[in-house]
Parts: sequence; structure tokens; C-alpha cells
Amino acid sequence: FTGAGGAKIKELFTGGYTISPNGQILIAQAGKTLYFGSLRTQNMYNSIEIGEIYHTMAFSPDGKFIALAAGNMITILDAWSPSNTLVRAKMKGNIENIIFHPTLPILISASGFVFSTIKYNENKVTDHKIEYRAKHISFSPDGRLLAVAGDQENLKVYEFENLGKYRTIYKVPLK
Repeated sequence: FTGAGGAKIKELFTGGYTISPNGQILIAQAGKTLYFGSLRTQNMYNSIEIGEIYHTMAFSPDGKFIALAAGNMITILDAWSPSNTLVRAKMKGNIENIIFHPTLPILISASGFVFSTIKYNENKVTDHKIEYRAKHISFSPDGRLLAVAGDQENLKVYEFENLGKYRTIYKVPLK
């Protein structure tokens, strides 16, 4: 990737990265800078200085928001005005993974023995305790199911309802 004026970006990408839902934008972190680049032209078109190194990032399905996670903090930015922080929330434990709901203004984080629902249009966080350490999370394409896998070789699939209520519908011991 090249920067403004054709200068090569020489910094090593040290943090997280994410690709926009339309596959045209890459956001990657080098040091304490977020770089925004076009995958089509392989040029960086924007960068902002940030205070932390984020280990995981995600675009919202509509491409309007970017979620960044570092330690136990989640930051949600406006993708088109990234200096505009919409939400900054402290989670319980270090965040392993984040994912946006496919259709609702909700972000899910996995951290420790909880997964958390963040309604980013209301800046509201709800924690959901589980009996194993959550590591990986994934929604079904329609957003009705949420899979949570952990380091205790467990996988649970939850039915997701609009109000953030969950009901275990399937549990798989992976061993």
C-alpha cells in the first residue's frame, strides 16, 4: 500500500484489521495509527492517530460503523468520520472477539466468562454469563442464532431475540 504522494507505508501493521462489507476498504493499524485504504487501488486515503493498539476490529454489516477492541475496552467509530467516537464501553475481562449483528444495531463481544450485548444506538451494555471462557462468536446470516465457542471445548448455539434475550438451543462438547 502507498500513502499520500505515493510514499510507501513502511510501518509494520501491528494491530487488528478489517475489510468493509463491500470488499473495497481495508482498515489496518500500524503503531498507534489507523490506516484506511482502497483495496482496488492499493492506496491509503486516510489515517488517524489513536491512543491504543487494537487487537481485533469489525465493520458493521452496513459499513457505517467500525468496532475496535483493546484489552477490556470497545470503541465504536463512525466509519466515514472516524474521529467521531460513538461508543466507548468497558467490558468484563479481556475481549477475545467482536461481531456485529447482521441486521440490528448491536455488537457482541466475547470476554472471559461472559459475552456482552452492546446496543450502540443506545450506548447500553448487557452482560450474559456463561460457564466457560468465550473465545469465538458468530451469527447466522439472518441474525437469529449466535454461536459461542470457548476454551473448555464447548460450543453453544443461542437463539437471539430482538431484546437481547438468549435461550440455549444446542450444546456441543467438542471433545
